[in-house]
Amino acid sequence: MKYTLLPILLFCATAAWAQTILPPNGTGVMVGPRMSMSAAESNKMFANMKFAPGIYDRNLKPIDSAEAIKMTRDYEYGIASRRLAEEGGLWYRVLMPTDTSRDAALKRDFTPRNAALQQGMLLDLKPFKGEIPESKIAGKAVVLIFWYPGFRGYPNGFAEHNDVISRYVGKEKFEVYAVTKYSRQRAFDALRTTPILNAHHIFDATDLLAIYAPDDRPLIIVTDKNHKITYSVTNNLGITPRILNGLLKAL
Repeated sequence: MKYTLLPILLFCATAAWAQTILPPNGTGVMVGPRMSMSAAESNKMFANMKFAPGIYDRNLKPIDSAEAIKMTRDYEYGIASRRLAEEGGLWYRVLMPTDTSRDAALKRDFTPRNAALQQGMLLDLKPFKGEIPESKIAGKAVVLIFWYPGFRGYPNGFAEHNDVISRYVGKEKFEVYAVTKYSRQRAFDALRTTPILNAHHIFDATDLLAIYAPDDRPLIIVTDKNHKITYSVTNNLGITPRILNGLLKAL
């Protein structure tokens, strides 16, 4: 039997896959042989995949597709692809429990080097001065997104983050701040393609990026209502939307 993930979940799986087969070099950076595939090649591969209609359980028994899609919204399940060699290459969309076994390792490998920004610490927002008023976030959780236009990562930008945040923004129990060092115009140009919704935007924040995200890599920090950090990772990790969903849902 052969397993892979559907395109919508492919990039979530890639990080875990890479870190499973490539040994760490002691710095948290994975080293080893690399593989690559052009966009044209990947598009051709997916276009040539022939799927059986509908969605199936792990025993390849048909299940209600609408109910299956609903079950993926809380990230407890995902839809994978399964192919049986004896059936001439036909693929099945299969509802599978989400594999969380690599979460701890991923969070460890992509934890910010700044100890003050790691999980369990109180988030110091003093450098923001008037950009994040104390009265605005008193008793609320904070989601901080430090981003860079054009950074490699999700093909759909922050679409999954937006979807998760939009589910809970009406509860008014958290505030979202998106921070970039780029000018308003350059940031706007990027946001037209990959928007970050329901956020207060801070532009030209070179000084803030130098403090919080000096490596020119995205950083997302989530706190509880007391501003204790509950999640903090660099890069666009595939596990982030799922973990963000759980944290915001629990508020």
